[in-house]
Amino acid sequence: MNLPDLHFLRPEWLWLLIPTAFFVALLWRQKSQRSAWSNIIAPHLLVHLQSGAHRQKTQHTAKLLGLAWLIAIVGAAGPSWEQTPVPVSQQKAAYVIVLDLSYSMYAEDTQPSRIVKAKQKIRDLLSLPQDTQVALVAYAGEAHVVTPLTDDLGTIENLIPALNPGMMPVPGSDPIDAFMRAKALLSSSGVPGGSILWLTDDIETNQQSELSDWLETAGIRLATMAMGTSAGAPIPLGNGGFLRDQNSEIVVPSVPITRLRDFTASHGGLFSNPTLDDADVQAAVDFMGSVEDLNRTEIERQADTWADAGFWLVIPWLLVMLIQFLRNPSGRLAGLVLIASCATLSHPSQVQAQDWESLWKTPNQRAAELLPKDPAAAAELFEDPRWA
Repeated sequence: MNLPDLHFLRPEWLWLLIPTAFFVALLWRQKSQRSAWSNIIAPHLLVHLQSGAHRQKTQHTAKLLGLAWLIAIVGAAGPSWEQTPVPVSQQKAAYVIVLDLSYSMYAEDTQPSRIVKAKQKIRDLLSLPQDTQVALVAYAGEAHVVTPLTDDLGTIENLIPALNPGMMPVPGSDPIDAFMRAKALLSSSGVPGGSILWLTDDIETNQQSELSDWLETAGIRLATMAMGTSAGAPIPLGNGGFLRDQNSEIVVPSVPITRLRDFTASHGGLFSNPTLDDADVQAAVDFMGSVEDLNRTEIERQADTWADAGFWLVIPWLLVMLIQFLRNPSGRLAGLVLIASCATLSHPSQVQAQDWESLWKTPNQRAAELLPKDPAAAAELFEDPRWA
């Protein structure tokens, strides 16, 4: 026991020592000075008539009750003097959403538009239950990190409405820069490999070879979602017209579906077109978060927590109460019941042991201990849906 480290996990319980001291003192005084004869015999005469054994018995009662209350309050306050390392081991999937914000994403062949549809799919993906870390990178002529890897998916969702091609400082399309930034995010977080979910409407033929070479050595798994159709659609402008080229012809960017599909398949990736439901994003999450893939890493931490030693005080509290019961003739039957209860507790059933543990440990703590033995039962016990 390291006394300098002694403290209480729930110190607010110690406030009960003040009324406890008051009532014990009051009980001591009343029981030691009053009896059935105190109303008719003067106190200075009652002292000589009352037996010393009676006074001693009442004083012992006050002492035992005071000691019992003291032990109970100190135990409830949670005395602690040492830290216990709690191993936290979990498998964590990680992937980066790479969003194409080139100007062609304004096209409306996918209603209401490619960019709106892409943002809807990102929201659908973030709303799925998943134990993962997600980052977001947006690119046009150059790439920018919107959020680093985080398991706070709500933060990413809050930033989605502000994303649009008009905010990008450099026009164009450079997915290679975006992929390299995604890889850097994964590497800096200690994730071996990782996955990229690429939402795009194009890949240029001159970029395909360079991006393919990069993927061969990066160890990145790729899931591609094509935003738009092969027929394409004009790009609306704010003034009601459409984007035109230098020859004043309306630009109708089409999506090279076959090229994107073949490119993704050549690297063992998953290709999909947006669906009306969330089946496409669910398939992407399943693909990127599978245990066998490189994008899942074992994260081991030692979470030091102060050990609550209050439960050890149950034993002296029971002994004090047993002595009090046995000293009181009318309470001897209760003492026998208490002894029988202690004997039962010394050989508890599994259900009783679990109920006993529930007094000192949260459901998440008990589920973590149960996880290596019975994962299914642990999943039912976890209150945290991410652990479950």
